[in-house]
Amino acid sequence: MKNNISPLTIDNLRVAVADATTEISAKYPAFDLFDQRRDHSVTYQNFSLAVCFLATNTRQLKNNSSAGINRPVSIAVINADSKKTLAGQTVWITIGRGTVSKPMRFDLPICADEISFDSAFTVIVTDELTRVTLAHKQIIFFDERDYTYPIASDWVVDGASVSPYCLTRRFRAIKSDPLVFNKVRFDLTRLNKYHVNEFPEMEIRIFFPDGSVKRSFCNVGFDDFDSCDMGKYHAEMRFEASEEAMGVCYAEVLCLEQVISGFVFSTDDEPDEGIWSGEQLGIMNDYSTESYALRYAELKSTLSENNDDKSLFSDTDFEEALENFISSQITADNDDLECSDNRELEVDSKTGSIGNTKEEVSFSSA
Repeated sequence: MKNNISPLTIDNLRVAVADATTEISAKYPAFDLFDQRRDHSVTYQNFSLAVCFLATNTRQLKNNSSAGINRPVSIAVINADSKKTLAGQTVWITIGRGTVSKPMRFDLPICADEISFDSAFTVIVTDELTRVTLAHKQIIFFDERDYTYPIASDWVVDGASVSPYCLTRRFRAIKSDPLVFNKVRFDLTRLNKYHVNEFPEMEIRIFFPDGSVKRSFCNVGFDDFDSCDMGKYHAEMRFEASEEAMGVCYAEVLCLEQVISGFVFSTDDEPDEGIWSGEQLGIMNDYSTESYALRYAELKSTLSENNDDKSLFSDTDFEEALENFISSQITADNDDLECSDNRELEVDSKTGSIGNTKEEVSFSSA
């Protein structure tokens, strides 16, 4: 975020929860462990909110011989509703002469009992000399201290697919050109509607055959209000792949860093309309190109066998079987009529009556 007053700019503001179980608490500065997530799980009474960003001395951009910078900056976590400060700290940003930008990390201690989990919070970075807001980011805390199971277990995946981005039709595999936008979609069902008031965002990761990984965060959506009432939602991610990344891929959906499910698909195969579901979905234990390809081949083989079984009873076979069934029913009806007529004649011979009496009608209709 740039401004015209402060010589300092702050970009790529990111935050992460650092507690006894997180890798980010054991490593420093660990910039590669930060991402753009909004939602954070709280599992310990006391933890730190790690804040990192890229600080830039704009004077250095204008004049290479400019002096370095040393300015006080405040970092605060503010309740978006009450405007009260949950945590805050004033730090000094020091960038030496000849250096334009510098990544930095600061950890703010927080007590979970002081968090209002019904409210969102804003992390604000302010230049203390000019009182200019340099950067801000909204975050949401989810309290998982008192739950036996993680919030992510509230969600299950019913189906998954890949599609060209502009189509509503869904596929298990597509034939795509490189650098064309496509999308993956996960059908989600929420099992416990009263676990939390706010839906956590979903994270989708796609692992490509060239070893690259793309990730995105999104809010869950729904197709209509009826599906929403039934707890049916979906999460989608748009992606494009280079020519080297075309082929069998693996996508997974996560909630608060917990993997819910995943599926394999291909961007370089004959289009196969439909969705993956049931046992065709699952979490990959081995994140390797070979594992994705093997899983995809197994699923295609199973689909092919199922299609072969269905093809054993063709449309022609069905029509012929239907005709035989109708013919057999007509023959059976004729036999019943002949049997009924014989009974009526026997009754007539005993009574000496030529017309049908009520008793005879009842007997012959039975």
